[in-house]
Amino acid sequence: MLSIKKLSKEDIEKIIQFLISKNFSKLSVNSVWEFARFEKDRATVVIYHKKDSSFSITTNSQELLEKFHSILNFPSIQAQPNQPLQQKYNFTIGVDEAGKGELFGSIWQVAIVNCKLSPSEIANTKSGKRSINFWRKQFFTILNNSQLVVANRILPAKLVIGNYNTILTFEVYNLIKNVSKLLPKNSSRIFVIDDFGINKKRITIPDSKLLIEKKADEKFAEVKAASVVAKYLREIELDIINRHFRLKDNNQIINPGSGNLANPQTKRWITTWRKSHHSLPWFVKPNFKIY
Repeated sequence: MLSIKKLSKEDIEKIIQFLISKNFSKLSVNSVWEFARFEKDRATVVIYHKKDSSFSITTNSQELLEKFHSILNFPSIQAQPNQPLQQKYNFTIGVDEAGKGELFGSIWQVAIVNCKLSPSEIANTKSGKRSINFWRKQFFTILNNSQLVVANRILPAKLVIGNYNTILTFEVYNLIKNVSKLLPKNSSRIFVIDDFGINKKRITIPDSKLLIEKKADEKFAEVKAASVVAKYLREIELDIINRHFRLKDNNQIINPGSGNLANPQTKRWITTWRKSHHSLPWFVKPNFKIY
């Protein structure tokens, strides 16, 4: 997203008058910091009000940004490095995953098509523990601001044979193919994948641009949104596992916990389970060194 900061109320009134004159639709705001939100075709404009009483504007359109600078008599600016790349395509598809490094639960891969939110409007999945209700709200915000959301669940049983990255590369390739089938023929599209050690040589998508890079979620809202949705789906699965696989040890109830081997609760649950079971349940990933 492109932005202009430190604007006055008079500046914002000029911009709003222009948007209304060009038949932009006014939408409901998504947060307390949003002053107004407008949309027309694929162009989105979000106006924020700041604590210092100033305003800022973000838009996904370089053409609109240049027009705003002209209206406000500001000097023209250059687009951010990734913006022209996105504008060249009808569809920007971000792909990310959750659950790869955890002992419990499936790996979830998610593709998001044309997310209208900016990366700053989407939560960071690495910013600490949040409640499932928090991720649910994020999920529905993303769902309401994206053209398409597609998820792929990789059950632990699929991970028995082979290298994790080889399996994930194969699965993400199938996910991309399935998303491509849902998009109009002859449309231009770019797939942006957050790099998890993917084998680039194994993924070829006809008539599509493929971009694989680390920390892609910092540049592309679609990738960051995919990370959040994958996180939410994993949290739902973990919640079900914790409710249905409680154990008793010395009259204490033990839940499976987060599924991370660094979590003492998870370690204790594994030890307790092994006392009365010959094999581990379906949601424990193979090839992990548990002891």
